[in-house]
Parts: sequence; structure tokens; C-alpha cells
Amino acid sequence: MSEENDYFDDEFVVDDKKDTKQESADEKELRELDKVTINMKYNWLRTTAAVVGALLVIGVALWVWMYFWVPVVSEQEQVGYIDEVRCEGRIFKTFEGKMLTVGMLYDSVPDITREFEFSIDNDSIARDLMRLQKTGHKVAITFKEFDTTLPWRGKSKRVVTTFEER
Repeated sequence: MSEENDYFDDEFVVDDKKDTKQESADEKELRELDKVTINMKYNWLRTTAAVVGALLVIGVALWVWMYFWVPVVSEQEQVGYIDEVRCEGRIFKTFEGKMLTVGMLYDSVPDITREFEFSIDNDSIARDLMRLQKTGHKVAITFKEFDTTLPWRGKSKRVVTTFEER
């Protein structure tokens, strides 16, 4: 090896200590202030995102609660003759019924829309109404009408709470 290609000579070695310059106190303070400001911006974004997310979750939970669990629109009574009561469903067994309203029997031409459909959530009420179906006894049912249906409540928006034989 020749001496000319020696890379370990002093002229090829760079001294890092000579090239570094001393940072002034003001520059150091500005650099630290920039770091803190950037962290504050990210903290503000995280806080805002967390608040918006929490408000969305609360809003959806409130909507679900209002729409599905407290959705009673009205409580009414209907008078007529029980035509059919049956138990149906694959997972949630519910009782469904049909009633011929009194108004339908006064018309000379039967109107299909006068057939009143309802669900029953109480087994004892359903069994009593099954006993009364197609007997010719007039029945007044009291029911709650809901905004929507739920599988365990029945297929109809109307759910019978009580009945009275007349």
C-alpha cells in the first residue's frame, strides 16, 4: 500500500468539535417554546376530538333509548270481534292477532283496511283471547302504539295490554 492513499491522514479527518457553534440562550428558548406550542396544538386537537366523540356517542345512545325503549306514541282502545290469535316466530315467540272492528260489520261492502292487527306480549292475555276467537263475543282491547317494532315485542306496532269482554 502506498502512503498517498492513506485516508487516515490528518487532512482527511474532520473534527466535529470545531464545526459546532454555540447556541445562544435566546435561540434555545425559542426552540423549546416551539416544541411546547406544537404539543399544545396536538393536545387541543385531541381534546376537541374526544369531546366531539363523546357527544356523538351520547347522542346516538339517547336516540336509541328514545326510539326503541320509550316510544309509546299513544294508548288506545278498539272494539270488535277477535278473528285470529296465533303464536309465531323463530327465535322470539310472540302472539299476533287480528280483530274485525265493529265499523266493518255496519258497512254493506267489507273493507279490508278495517281488519285490525296487533301483537300480544302477555301469555295469559293471549290464551284468553285465543279462547274468545270466532265465538261472536264483542271484545274491547286496550293497546299501546309504538313508533317501531322490536323482535321480542311482536310484528305489529300495536301491543295489547288489557282486554274486556262485552
